[in-house]
Amino acid sequence: MTDSTDDMEMHSDAAQYYYEQELTREFDVAQQLTDGNGKKVISRAYADMGVSNQWEPTPFDRLRLWLTAFSGEGKTNFVMSDPESLVLDFEDSARDVPGGRAAYVHIPDSEAYMRIHSKLIEDGPAQSGFKRIVWDTVDKFLGHIIILLSAEYGCEYPKTILEYADGRVGYTKIANFIQTRLEELYAAGYGWTVVGHISEKKDASGIATAAPTLFPSAVQRIYTDTQLMLHLSREIDEVELPGAGRTIKVGGVEKKIAATKKVTRHELHILPPDGDDSDLVKARYTEALLTEFRRGRPDDGSSLNITGINAMPKLRAAWSAALAFERDRMEKVASTAPVAATSAPVKKALAKPIIRK
Repeated sequence: MTDSTDDMEMHSDAAQYYYEQELTREFDVAQQLTDGNGKKVISRAYADMGVSNQWEPTPFDRLRLWLTAFSGEGKTNFVMSDPESLVLDFEDSARDVPGGRAAYVHIPDSEAYMRIHSKLIEDGPAQSGFKRIVWDTVDKFLGHIIILLSAEYGCEYPKTILEYADGRVGYTKIANFIQTRLEELYAAGYGWTVVGHISEKKDASGIATAAPTLFPSAVQRIYTDTQLMLHLSREIDEVELPGAGRTIKVGGVEKKIAATKKVTRHELHILPPDGDDSDLVKARYTEALLTEFRRGRPDDGSSLNITGINAMPKLRAAWSAALAFERDRMEKVASTAPVAATSAPVKKALAKPIIRK
């Protein structure tokens, strides 16, 4: 054996010793490789950097939501029911919602948008007092974005960013703008809701499907960051009236009581209306949420009745119940799973690292 080989073995032993001593220090000596659920124990150094192997579901106010509906179906009413939200009202319709609980601000142009956006990022939820920021609607916002980017890239009227570089990159720049602003909101600590219109479109064979009116590449960027994709629909029910068909006198005039009356209700669905987009839905909590949506429904429906001014609070309650459902399921699975041995100290259980010779 040469001197150089002896030196390498000496350095190998020293490296192993240092490796074990460092891990022993990080784990405070007597802790084990795994916890009672068979998970690795994360060292303090990495835990301080945010490394975790624990289930930490997103709080409701931090959820990233994409809400679509046909025009007039109740989108603004829904977002205005959340007292934790600030609605950036591009359509100037929030003021018309009776009993609205959310704060709102009309955004008439791109300058007004950039002012409020910058202030929200600067303050964060702690100073602004808002936990969720709503874009109502992204379709109306699009006009402001086009004007802002057209000016930024020197497009001379009547040309816009949509014709920039012969139209090859304009849509990409708009999609980038949308995604970046949403990422900034989330990084600042806010949850967000993007509200969008949908419309019926016919394919080449004449079959009509519902799809967002926003152009596809921008929709795809929003989909990418969305945690729950929601669709709102307005349903009309025929409700039978008590005493139907009976004749009564009103002001001396005989009138027959109608058999039924029409009652409007609003339903919130998890999946988008277009089945072709169903693969884009985050399915992580879908089944748990659907379980809550169905609870107490005689029709076993897959939507949540959000009629009234408590629309968002109803979704909040369903989310909390869905997480409780998941927690209970996980605990039941853990209670029946074999427990891994955890008695060996760290430095005894660690495999020797590979030292190249």
